[in-house]
Amino acid sequence: MKNSNYQRVKAIISLVVFSIILWISFGPIQLGGPVSYIIISGNSMEPGFYEGDLIVARQYPSYQVNQQVVYDHPDIGFVFHRIVDQDQNGFILKGDHNDWLDSYQPTDIDILGKYWFMIPGAGELIRTIREPVNFVLFVVILLGVVISLFLFQKENVHRHIKGYKRRMIEKQNPKSTGNIRQELLLYLGIIATAALVLAVISFIKPKTILVADDIYYKHQGRLVYSASNVGGVYDLAGIKTGDPIYPELNCKMDLDFSYQFSSMSLEKDEKESLANTITVTAILSDDDGWNRSFLLIPEYAFTGTSIKGHSPLNICKILELIEHKELKTGAEIRFYTLSIHPEVYISGTIGGIPVQDTFAPNINFDLGQTVLRFSGENGGFEPELEGSLPQTAEMSNYFLVFGRQVDVTFGRRLSMIVLGMSLLGAIYPAWSLMQEWGRSNSSRIQIQHQPLLIDIKSGSLKKQGQKIIEVTDFEDLRKIAERYGALIMHEDRGEKHLYAVQDEGILYQYLMDNSLDSNQKESLPEVKKKPSETKEKKGSK
Repeated sequence: MKNSNYQRVKAIISLVVFSIILWISFGPIQLGGPVSYIIISGNSMEPGFYEGDLIVARQYPSYQVNQQVVYDHPDIGFVFHRIVDQDQNGFILKGDHNDWLDSYQPTDIDILGKYWFMIPGAGELIRTIREPVNFVLFVVILLGVVISLFLFQKENVHRHIKGYKRRMIEKQNPKSTGNIRQELLLYLGIIATAALVLAVISFIKPKTILVADDIYYKHQGRLVYSASNVGGVYDLAGIKTGDPIYPELNCKMDLDFSYQFSSMSLEKDEKESLANTITVTAILSDDDGWNRSFLLIPEYAFTGTSIKGHSPLNICKILELIEHKELKTGAEIRFYTLSIHPEVYISGTIGGIPVQDTFAPNINFDLGQTVLRFSGENGGFEPELEGSLPQTAEMSNYFLVFGRQVDVTFGRRLSMIVLGMSLLGAIYPAWSLMQEWGRSNSSRIQIQHQPLLIDIKSGSLKKQGQKIIEVTDFEDLRKIAERYGALIMHEDRGEKHLYAVQDEGILYQYLMDNSLDSNQKESLPEVKKKPSETKEKKGSK
């Protein structure tokens, strides 16, 4: 029973190790694995991939521009396209055959995996099998195969009966102590194989990878205007930002524009060394394309990340210009656009990378003969603009094991340590088995055929009433044991070893003498003849 249990343990451990390797390699992401399977639909990735191809993609810790990836679109589902760019909102993707960019920008969380390999036409086969008629036919064929295997197994029931006999012999006789060294070598071999797989995965990947680590920065502006409340038309004592201004009551307004530059990567010395300029202009224009500019704040140089500017604006003078223009052209327009146009130029470094950028928003007002009113949306007085500097950073590479990230360097060290310890642990049992292998023929039999052997006490083998058949070679005895599903009983007689197989009143036996130079069978003692037989022989003389 102990030997059969060992065999079961071996089979279970091998199956578990194989299943783990198979899962790590091909486990579907829907069931928690690292691999996505997608069938190409459409021509967006031609000529590299065609409709009906099956794409297999693996998860990675990070993704780069120009990689072909599968991502989960909230409306469409799985999409297989190429990364063409990246910004602060996520990745920008595009089909190789398309002339437009994908509208959805996935992040690392949305991306399911990078292209691993492709099976041409396999997706079309899967689609065909999914058809109701084909699926029923497939299930019928599968059931037919299973039933055939079952019927075939029934023809070999006698093998199960022999196995039952073997188990009964194990129960009726003392159990073999087995050879723990072989079992130890088996387990160490399994551990070493797992470590070797880990080492292969770790060493085929680079220790570090270059990933996009763009530096992001932001321009922020804020326009505030005010004027006196002439005539008591407004609730408050003064006109505030957002209120309309009526030239009949007040022609003059005060403009204040503030600017702020920010970046998480900006060092203190870099903030102080930024060399910048600011200019604020008012631009009057109409729908026909005519425009005039008024300089509110001349170009002013400043350092640092922020600046504030103030300028008065006379609305009545602008209306006089409009009246003069309409008088000369004869074109009367109800409303003109008055844009406050700040322009900030930034120059310096962020995180050691040079930056030169311009922030030039337009804050628009509608201007007519009777009113000046803001024409933008809420929040339009605080324009913002984000920018980025392309940069790559070196980071530790990872691979996935059961959905968890494992550092490549750690994987290399762990695999080498486990592999080394497994090999060191195998030295003694392997050496001792080799020593025992060369010691005697019985030792070789014990090592080579240990699962089939069961040790019994000397003299416990009962031969009365049994037909004894001697075999000339141990291999023949082994074949008999396998044929009848029986164990080989082993009786240690010092220099001599008796091996026997018992089945239905017949005892097959082989006697080995280790004192002989070669494998020779020792003749068993002759059976004493009956006195009647002796007399008959004498009489015949």
